[in-house]
Amino acid sequence: MRAVLIANREDADPGFIGRSLRARGYSFTEFLREDHGDWPTLDGFDLVVAMGSNWSTYWDHVAEPVRAEQQLLAEALHRGIGVLGICFGAQQLSVALGGQVSRAET
Repeated sequence: MRAVLIANREDADPGFIGRSLRARGYSFTEFLREDHGDWPTLDGFDLVVAMGSNWSTYWDHVAEPVRAEQQLLAEALHRGIGVLGICFGAQQLSVALGGQVSRAET
């Protein structure tokens, strides 16, 4: 089984998620958000894990990689590939499913 882990370059350590995937027989490939233009297709992958980040989905200065990730998650869902979003990855998954993410009112 093959998984994609989407992460930022500075946060690319898969930690316990990577260990858990390996223990369950997964190999995984990291897709770095900063290198979104170089991502391969999802062909042959069984799972996409969108990791946390210090980014937010509504920040203009990272809009291009944010949108690329949202499109990749939507494609995975359309193909029936399992998807897990953690923290920022859950924000991204929400948008990929048609939801909205915004800053909380204070």
